Amino acid sequence: MIAVIYKDGGVYLFNGELGPTGDPEVFAQQFRDTVMSFRAMTAVDQRSINNQKLKIVVADPGQTYAQLARGIPLKTHGEETLRVINGHHPRGEPRAGDYIKTIE
Repeated sequence: MIAVIYKDGGVYLFNGELGPTGDPEVFAQQFRDTVMSFRAMTAVDQRSINNQKLKIVVADPGQTYAQLARGIPLKTHGEETLRVINGHHPRGEPRAGDYIKTIE
């Protein structure tokens, strides 16, 4: 699926792909939800983001993004955010010894 949003002089392209084992109905709803959630950052968002930094860690054996997300300052979607910034979205997990980007 592809969506284009024209907002405040910018053009934003969303490109979503469903894997061979995915559920098309679930994917379509999640894609729509993502596109519809697009909005300008609020002052609170900007203050929060300006205080965050990326930190690189080495994954321990058996460590998951769910475990890593418990230690980051994001209030929502921490696990998903870690997967995206590490190229493991939607269901990947780190392997022992991988360098993983986290947020502090």
